[in-house]
Amino acid sequence: MTRIVAAYCRTACAGESDPPSGVRRQEEEIRRYAKHRGLAIEASYADAGVSGIKLQRPQLQRLLADCRAIDTVITRDPERLSRDHGQLLALLLMFRNAGVRVEYCEEGRNHGFLETVLCAVAEVEEAKRRSKPKSR
Repeated sequence: MTRIVAAYCRTACAGESDPPSGVRRQEEEIRRYAKHRGLAIEASYADAGVSGIKLQRPQLQRLLADCRAIDTVITRDPERLSRDHGQLLALLLMFRNAGVRVEYCEEGRNHGFLETVLCAVAEVEEAKRRSKPKSR
């Protein structure tokens, strides 16, 4: 079976006036990253307007189901996979157990320790955002 390189993009509604355009920009960035490394994106998975806290995202679930045929998943940063530290580590373990390499196209993000720290920072930022009083 031929193994493939896949792109995973996700953006939430918050801060994005047009979530589909956000995932298109991410996919373009991922394709440039892949091309620069001599890779071709053969499958694309995009969850537009979906929180990074939830794992029940249609395209993420499809990506996980397709792992047997995938060699590498490229995403912009760890937060695209999950904004929850525990969930991110669980996803990375699922990918590793399936023989799937995960790469991030943001410079300097392809280190295990760093992705753990970045995920913890994202969790703190999300908690701060949630605790702010909502303006009416």
